Amino acid sequence: MSNQQTLTRRFGAAELTVPSDELFSAWLKHQLGMSIKVGRDVPSIGAQWEGEGGINGGLARDADGKPYWLILPPAEVSSFTGQWGGYEIDEPGAKSDFDGLANTIALCESSVDHPAAQMCRQLVYEGHSDFYLPAKREGAVLYANVPEQFEKVWHLLSTQYSANDAWLQYFGAGGQYHAYKGIKGRFRAVRRLDF
Repeated sequence: MSNQQTLTRRFGAAELTVPSDELFSAWLKHQLGMSIKVGRDVPSIGAQWEGEGGINGGLARDADGKPYWLILPPAEVSSFTGQWGGYEIDEPGAKSDFDGLANTIALCESSVDHPAAQMCRQLVYEGHSDFYLPAKREGAVLYANVPEQFEKVWHLLSTQYSANDAWLQYFGAGGQYHAYKGIKGRFRAVRRLDF
């Protein structure tokens, strides 16, 4: 027998019983336009998120304000060195400050090589294969929440600055700057977990 709370309502001779968590989730989706799995245990920031491919890297949001969790796999499987790639090539699909997944997909579909994005997309860990190179805002969230999980060096991000430069996140002091796409740098793969 389940100890989950329910809500029961009579409609004439009929009776409807709905689990409270499901009712609350449906109400949130209707009111806020977002699906939230109520009752999901969310680990503390920096703690392992069982079955999700890494630790809880914190709450980020997309350009429309919709929140999602960043999942950061262990460095031994998700930390790489390589180039951003595509020097002097404008990548219009990789200009989002918010959406690293969209940036990464655009870079992987480009006619030129983008090694950092390609390595992140090739990562498979704990059954997940939806990893990507974080965007500019996602890099800032990771620095704010779990800087201890990164080497204190500049890390490549998926957001293009110009045809010649891409954004970087510094995990020593938290700054962001742009640099030549041809430099060889560190980067980490992440995945997102929607509510």
